[in-house]
Amino acid sequence: MGVLGKDYLDYRRPMTHTKVQFGADQYWIERNEKEFSYGETLVEILNYDASNYLECVGRLQNAMERKCDDEVLSLLPTVGEEFMKLPFYRTYVKEVSILELYLMFPNMVSELYADVRQIQFLFEAAEDISLIQERYVWFLTNALQEETEHRKRGQRKTPLADRIIKNYMEAFVSGKSLGSDRHVDAPNVQVQYAVVETKEGGAEIVEKIYFDRLSDFVYVELLKGLQKGFLPKRCPNCGKWFLQEPGTDFTYCGNPSPQDPEKLCRDIGSINNFRNKAKNNEIWSIHQRAYRKYYARMMKKKMTRAEFFEWAEAAAESRDEALKIYETAGVEERKKLAEGYKVTVNKL
Repeated sequence: MGVLGKDYLDYRRPMTHTKVQFGADQYWIERNEKEFSYGETLVEILNYDASNYLECVGRLQNAMERKCDDEVLSLLPTVGEEFMKLPFYRTYVKEVSILELYLMFPNMVSELYADVRQIQFLFEAAEDISLIQERYVWFLTNALQEETEHRKRGQRKTPLADRIIKNYMEAFVSGKSLGSDRHVDAPNVQVQYAVVETKEGGAEIVEKIYFDRLSDFVYVELLKGLQKGFLPKRCPNCGKWFLQEPGTDFTYCGNPSPQDPEKLCRDIGSINNFRNKAKNNEIWSIHQRAYRKYYARMMKKKMTRAEFFEWAEAAAESRDEALKIYETAGVEERKKLAEGYKVTVNKL
């Protein structure tokens, strides 16, 4: 609850003047008790098909320009319903009450032409969704994504801030639209603090910020998330965005794969990565051929399971030792190393 019930007693507060409380590892939107991870709303927006909403808003704007009252009245409920499906707003907006007035009193529709601010939030949401889906994809792709295939074995991933600097993108971070104009400052937000009870029974001091635009909220959510290690990434298998949380380093998402719904994209990615390793690295190729040969021996009862697993463990250890040298070796040295490993792995 807000200080002295302020958030509940301030009836004049616009519907989309949204209160968000930012904690250490999660945040809360308005009176929704759900805990959101940093970047969760942005990922949902990037994956959201907003075509229905954009189409409805476009038709409404066109009808208002033509001052076609009947068409405006028929479109208002549809636009309101689509608005309540939008990421972020759907978490707390249960009804667009202002539209009810125009439906109950059709003669009020003419007032919209004189003061369109009454429903301006509907048009602003369309602008913000379009901007986010364009500019944030651009920023995340060019500033933060890291080419993991070029990282050497055991090499740590590059910190997020270092990636931004390495890609010469730091000037855009202070831009409201993350790249639309490097001279546009980020939104000014006023921060208050509050103490909230956690589900674990403790308490936490949180930052309390009010947002009038979805674009302002997403900007703060992304940058706060990056500070804490939350990174939106695009799955190279299905093309959808997913949220990589601190301490993890997944290239593929955990959603069902389009190729095989019974498997996850992460499973498909692991299989493809493994095949690429075996195809492009002679040490891996030798290891896999030897593995299949000894596995066939075990299946034909020419060696026991215990003997096979003992061989597999020794072969993997020998493979990893060879790979450490192989990755930095020259062409001739790699050839000799592969020949030596082939002899070793078949003598174990």
